[in-house]
Amino acid sequence: MRKEMWGKLVVGLLLCSGLVCYGWLGSVTLAGAATTWKVCQEGWCDYTSIKTAIEAPTTVDGDTVLVSGGTYVERINFGGKAITVQSVNGAASTIIDGNANGSVVTFENSEVASSVLDGFTITNGSGNNEEGVKRGGGIYCVNSSSPTIANCTIRSNNANNGGGIWCSSSPTITNCTISANTGYSGGGGIYCYDSSPTITNCDININNGAGIFCDWHSSPTITDCTITGNKRSGIYCNYSSPEINNCTISNNDAGFGGGIYCYGSSPSIINCTISGNTSRILGGGGILCWDNSSPEITNCTISSNYNYGYAGGGIFCEYSSSPSITDCIIRNNYSGWLGGGIYCGMSSSPTIDNCQISNNTSRNGAGIACKDASSPSITNCTISSNRAYFLAGGIGCYESSPIISGCRIDNNRALYGGGVGLGSSSSKIINCTITGNTASMYASGIGSYDSSPTIINCTIGDNATDDSGGGMGSYSSEGNGFFPTVVNSILWGDTNGGSPREVYLYDANSSIAITYSDVQGGDPGNPGSPWLGLGNIDADPQFVGGNNYHLTADSPCIDRGRDGGDIPIDDIDGDVRPWDMPAPNNPTAYDMGSDEYVGESAEPIVTISTDQPSYATGDTMEVTLEIIAGSAPTTADLYIRLKLPNGAYRYYPNMSSSPKPVKHSWTVTDFGPAVFFSYTFGGGAPSGGYTWQTALTEPGTSTLIGELSTASFTFSP
Repeated sequence: MRKEMWGKLVVGLLLCSGLVCYGWLGSVTLAGAATTWKVCQEGWCDYTSIKTAIEAPTTVDGDTVLVSGGTYVERINFGGKAITVQSVNGAASTIIDGNANGSVVTFENSEVASSVLDGFTITNGSGNNEEGVKRGGGIYCVNSSSPTIANCTIRSNNANNGGGIWCSSSPTITNCTISANTGYSGGGGIYCYDSSPTITNCDININNGAGIFCDWHSSPTITDCTITGNKRSGIYCNYSSPEINNCTISNNDAGFGGGIYCYGSSPSIINCTISGNTSRILGGGGILCWDNSSPEITNCTISSNYNYGYAGGGIFCEYSSSPSITDCIIRNNYSGWLGGGIYCGMSSSPTIDNCQISNNTSRNGAGIACKDASSPSITNCTISSNRAYFLAGGIGCYESSPIISGCRIDNNRALYGGGVGLGSSSSKIINCTITGNTASMYASGIGSYDSSPTIINCTIGDNATDDSGGGMGSYSSEGNGFFPTVVNSILWGDTNGGSPREVYLYDANSSIAITYSDVQGGDPGNPGSPWLGLGNIDADPQFVGGNNYHLTADSPCIDRGRDGGDIPIDDIDGDVRPWDMPAPNNPTAYDMGSDEYVGESAEPIVTISTDQPSYATGDTMEVTLEIIAGSAPTTADLYIRLKLPNGAYRYYPNMSSSPKPVKHSWTVTDFGPAVFFSYTFGGGAPSGGYTWQTALTEPGTSTLIGELSTASFTFSP
């Protein structure tokens, strides 16, 4: 008898897996080990129902409920247990169907991170009823529960709030697809209420009622997610401040704030791509900031967003909303009325620094529009190739007084005011280069209407208008005393109908004050000149040329500007003013224009750039190279390489991983700026951020001569 029993026990042990045994002995756990309970529909496992396995008194903290493939029509509740409920074959083949009878999965008993739901499709849920409001169609997470939800597909669920997931607690949601859910009142994908979930590497798409709805002091962390094709905003923030990092937020649609909506909220938005979103009523195709919303927006690409309503194709700021917008690319956005790129209204004064704002379109203020006591700080930005159908291609201001400093405002166009258009505004424009802008009528560089801007150390050149303008235009209605003040600036090469004309005055009531500036046609020795200001000259400024508005050594603008407390301490490149200190009591050692001449570089300077900041499949990129040889001949190796999104490098021209110079032991000479090569994107390139780098090195070594030059861009298939 004992021999027979021993034989049966040996057979049973041969069916063990790890420390857990199955077979005719059932599930047995050796002392001190957790139990794995099997669920399958065929009947040979421990359970045929997930719900029964979870609720069994023998299932305790640390156990695993392992579920075979199939469709399980049931609803489950973790009941506070710290267990893992995991599929064998993944979400595609393991489905929990709630039969439209409430939330499919419930966490309501203070579950912790070790309460894990892993690898299921959660579908056909209708939400738990809270005082007549159904919440959490797919997953319902409340009462300080912080479970882990991983590798799940949550689809085709519905509720009033949180069609996919309702959180009034802080779960961790990772590697999930949350799609085609409906939140009738909000949060088609995920609804967060007074909670801070962690949402990582998720695809949240085609939900009705916002991809993620952050309500009432919710601060989720949203990282590496794709949020696309959702209705009523990609991310909706109501008195909440989520952290949004490395996300793609695209092709979402809403009446207000297509990509991200902020009401009384100040999220952190970093390293994100926000593109192709639509706002149909008020504004903010990409991002809407409303009522004291001041998000931090850093290193983002905000492109091809549309506002068919009032304002802000890329970013909308209104009612004391003052975001920080830094190191961003804002391009190809559209607004039906104001601010194709950025709109600031109703006492909103964002900080906009080191941004590229280009190719945006609207009726007024295509690049940036400022209105109603909004006074942003706009520094070190490139504002180019924007188009306004009516007023102000680059920057438009009405009853606002921004500070615009260190900016390049070029190749913008409008009917009135190609570069900058000012109405009832007292802006300060400092150290800016305003060039190549066009207007059909009235002032292609800067147009001023009943305004008193102060323009200091700016270069205004090669702007063109068909009628009534050139470099600047001034209009003062009824002689009200509003007029621009210009000092230490250069106005040269601007035209009206093809003929040189720097300044246009609308009528006898209009005026402009120009001192210590170089004005073409403004010779102080000419009695008929209207620009008889102190210290003015009329002489070719001797620019480098080729759209390079730096001064050369022979420029008459060197040391001809005025000293004073309002003169900037550096120039557009950050070079200190004055470069050559003045003699005692000599007030005229500052240079005119945006550039302070500092002499030719002893070392060569190499610069690389692309014609656009972002590209898609089929686009052709033009890469421009410029080399300034410096004051001494140098022999060097020239390298050009591309940094890929994964951090690897490829070297031009063969694009191999092995370093190889474009030119070896080359005597450096001036080159460009000129298109060095072109590249057309196929469909196989990975999406993400790329960086061209170019440098000169000592022949046969990696020792740099001068500085490394970079040009970053993004590619989205």
